[in-house]
Amino acid sequence: MTGGSFLPIPGADEYDIDSYDAELGAHSVQWVGTPGVKGPSWARLPLLTVGVLGAQVVWSIEMGYASPFLLELGLSKSWMSLVFVAGPLSGLIVQPLIGAYADRSRSRFGRRRPYMLAGTGIACVAMMLLGWSREVAGFFGLGNGGAIVCAVFAIYLIDFSINAVMSTDRALIVDTLPPQQQEAGNAWAGRMAGLGGVAGFFVGNIDLTTILRWLGHTQLQILSFITSTILALAHTSTSWAVTERVLLRDDREQSRSGLMSSVRAIWRNIFTLPPSIRTICFIQFFANLGWYPVLFWTSIWVSDIYKQRTPQGNLSAEVWQADAVRAGSRALFLQAVITLGVSVAAPFLVAESGIRSDSPYTALARDEDDRADTPNSAQWKREAEERSHLPLMERAAASVAVVIKAVRSGSAWALPIEGLTLIRAWMIGQAIFAVCMLLTWFTTSVGGAYFVIATTGISWALAGWAPYALLGELVLVDTSNESRSLRDDPTAEVVFAADVGHEHPASHSRTLSHETPDDLHPHALSRLDIPGSEPPSSDLDDGDMTVVLRHPGDSERSAPSPGIPAADASTADKAGLILGIHNVFIVLPQFLITAISAVIFRMMDADPAGAENGTVEAEASSSDAVGVVFRIGGVSAAAGAYLSYRLAQRWRRGEP
Repeated sequence: MTGGSFLPIPGADEYDIDSYDAELGAHSVQWVGTPGVKGPSWARLPLLTVGVLGAQVVWSIEMGYASPFLLELGLSKSWMSLVFVAGPLSGLIVQPLIGAYADRSRSRFGRRRPYMLAGTGIACVAMMLLGWSREVAGFFGLGNGGAIVCAVFAIYLIDFSINAVMSTDRALIVDTLPPQQQEAGNAWAGRMAGLGGVAGFFVGNIDLTTILRWLGHTQLQILSFITSTILALAHTSTSWAVTERVLLRDDREQSRSGLMSSVRAIWRNIFTLPPSIRTICFIQFFANLGWYPVLFWTSIWVSDIYKQRTPQGNLSAEVWQADAVRAGSRALFLQAVITLGVSVAAPFLVAESGIRSDSPYTALARDEDDRADTPNSAQWKREAEERSHLPLMERAAASVAVVIKAVRSGSAWALPIEGLTLIRAWMIGQAIFAVCMLLTWFTTSVGGAYFVIATTGISWALAGWAPYALLGELVLVDTSNESRSLRDDPTAEVVFAADVGHEHPASHSRTLSHETPDDLHPHALSRLDIPGSEPPSSDLDDGDMTVVLRHPGDSERSAPSPGIPAADASTADKAGLILGIHNVFIVLPQFLITAISAVIFRMMDADPAGAENGTVEAEASSSDAVGVVFRIGGVSAAAGAYLSYRLAQRWRRGEP
């Protein structure tokens, strides 16, 4: 089922380049094949990103049902906060390591898909174990404690495996799409995540035990089976559709295999990230300090408010508890609906990423595209830069005047919205989230809780799209800049070699291939996209070709340009590693907020036993404890919004 498995991969010796490498003392990177996606043009981006849907369904079920299930087994809230350290722990360990290993993988199936399919299989088994924890513990003669151990082990296994899968899902987008399509690809990933969330929480709101009794005896058992099936189908579809380029050889010192070399590569690259990528990582640190409590404690927060406002009456404790859990799941469902809607609409509203918004604004022709009201036209950019140097009050007045002018001219109703860049949209999303977390202070009704959580869906949609699209473009833009400079770099050499004896896709180097949206399928030939570097003979047009990019040894390298770290390779070669490092900044705040929440729950849950028995006093304390954690996260999100604003201003000035 894996696309690309039909490739007969020749060995490096078949190109007769080893002796030449020895003479140069060079490091060589050699690829074969061209990345692409099978199928009609309209289906390629969905096929590339459908795996995100499967992963999001898993997260939806875990967020909505794992916490109540552990409470039902008898685990206290303070201990449960430590159980969910599995998420950040797996993200801290698995994603960077999987990214580093996958970057250097020479599997004939590609660099990402073997890890993706292995992680998918493990996650499916873990989901089934979570649903049948009681039965597994009973089979081995263990009691309720054994069921808790099985459930906790399953949660850790789910988090570790899904993090591996998510790492490859995102890396495939970066590997397969050129810079100009990173926004579109990640927008589709956001839509798939939104659709997966809607599907997961919608199904969770239905009493499946009366409909699909043959799949399990409890709601969680049935959901575990359905989730595993969706996850497997989604990733086998992506694996079939995507064709990866295959790494034949990488002789660079930093590309050695092994655990310690991978750890060293991660550590070294953390300190050599390009400035913009590093800033995005810091923004993610503060943003996810706020998101983690919402992802894992929303169900309990809404359930507790439901119990406070809805008397048990004649209902049994089990039915009352089930209704409360469904109320929490319903809030997450509303959030997922808003997330899906924003994921679909936002790409039509955003004008550009903002990374290169202040590139030289020279009009190419005197036509309507250079009008002042045309977003990103030369005159529009010039006026925007002039406004940025005005004092605060004058700048505000000028901005109001621009809005009034746009409304009168009708351009205010045009799409995309003038001046709305992706980085600004992300900043707005974080600000909305911070306000929502502040509103938890005043939320006392179930309807109010629904409103607050649903509104965070706007922020979640942007959080699932903006940072990954910006990161993907920055990774590839760095490579494009490097490729353009190679023609003036005497320390790099491009070697073209024909090989007509093997029927394999054309080989090419790691440089970017600028393809049109309809060119996501493998090509018969892919040339190195470096100006002035054409093959020595046009006779190669009808044959296969391998292109090897050689870098002389480190001792022979010329000094790097100011502001550019001593890089190991282009950022595109290290896409998986960079995404893994990015994920480290996502999961580190989760350790911090986990410790904070554990302390707050211990201090504010004065009677844990009473909480387990469902008394109103204990539930009120619990609800307020979760609210305190939410508000701490809101303050952190506000800090992330401020950093986003600073980054947007930096890009407007043309700074890296």
